[in-house]
Amino acid sequence: MGFAGNYLSRYAVKLPEIEFIPGVNPGQIVVIPAFDEPELIRTLNALLACKPAKKHTEIITVINYPENVPEDIKSSGRFLYDQVLAFARENNSPSVSFLPVFLPDMPEKQAGVGLARKTGMDLAVSHFEITGKPEGIIVSFDADSVCDENYLVTIEDHFNSHPESPGASIYYEHPVSGTDFPPKVYSFVEKYELHLRYYVQAQRYAGFPMAFHTVGSAFAVRAGAYCKQGGMNKRKAGEDFYFLEKIFRMGNFTEINTTRVIPSSRPSSRVPFGTGAAVKKFLSNADKNQLTTYDPKAFRDIKKLLDAVPELFIKNTDAIPGVIHNLPDPVSQFLQQHNFPMLLEEMKHHASNESNFLKRFYQWFTGFRMMRFLNDNHPVPYAKIPVEKAAAELLIMLDKKTSPARSTGDLLKKYRALDRGKAS
Repeated sequence: MGFAGNYLSRYAVKLPEIEFIPGVNPGQIVVIPAFDEPELIRTLNALLACKPAKKHTEIITVINYPENVPEDIKSSGRFLYDQVLAFARENNSPSVSFLPVFLPDMPEKQAGVGLARKTGMDLAVSHFEITGKPEGIIVSFDADSVCDENYLVTIEDHFNSHPESPGASIYYEHPVSGTDFPPKVYSFVEKYELHLRYYVQAQRYAGFPMAFHTVGSAFAVRAGAYCKQGGMNKRKAGEDFYFLEKIFRMGNFTEINTTRVIPSSRPSSRVPFGTGAAVKKFLSNADKNQLTTYDPKAFRDIKKLLDAVPELFIKNTDAIPGVIHNLPDPVSQFLQQHNFPMLLEEMKHHASNESNFLKRFYQWFTGFRMMRFLNDNHPVPYAKIPVEKAAAELLIMLDKKTSPARSTGDLLKKYRALDRGKAS
């Protein structure tokens, strides 16, 4: 049995009956879920236009739809599958191959992007199992995204340069101008991307070690790590966040900031949240053009907790209540509500040193728990504020000498530079 035998037999979905292409030995496999995606061929052409990686790249497109959708969507799905088949026959080469997968009439209870992405990723694992490559790279992409020409080779080079990394997030930029959508859409997407970047940078300011972007179209993971963490889930939304949370906890997670994924700025009802859903919600409430986000003060208070974590390890049991009591009230109350003092004792009991203790602490205080704290404490005692105000305040908290940003676009430019590790 190879590295993935146990995973494939116990945790994988039932894989479509598609044979591995003889003679193909991919170094990376790109997985694209596609439901009712009229621009899919544009996405495939963007990947085709990329500079080839040194090892073969396979691109799996999972064309899917639920069992209860109207007949016209089913017809368009079948037509799209035929289109991708024809595209594959015309463009498959020694450097890249396109493999369409047809997943029609998915059960309503499970149908969604999570199941489609999992199917493609599980199929990728099965192909790496055949070639004996636990280090093989599974790349998550979306059917409405395009990318820079160095996308494939940059991902390959990054993982070659970081052999200990189980996965990586990939830099992305939404289009914030153009003619495909009304100006108000681009204006909102500019704010929304600023919110996403503000949130990650605010977590980093607080000292949270797993502060990374969790965008479904912009991450990659090694096949072995994918199997160890139980694979992708079947969630109808947020599948990327919950999956990457598990990969983060493995340690050595990295970022790829020298290429770019370009997700669409379109409105969408395919999933209940994310960029497309946020744009659609905005358009239905066009008079409310302000986007709010978490108060920077909340991250300032979380920082006080995370700064105190090493102290929690060395303090005697009778001193712990005092440490917790001295934290900001929202943080102290949150810890008490979640029975943290008892959990802390258990963490300390099973940790022989500070490094093990920190690992156990962050297995509890995950990105999900961070978000739980923020949601539980907004609007009281904190209050959500316009994203531009929050982003400007955080810049000052990060660097008191920073010059003020006067527009959403200017702020986004600064945050994009922060995410790429460049001076703004």
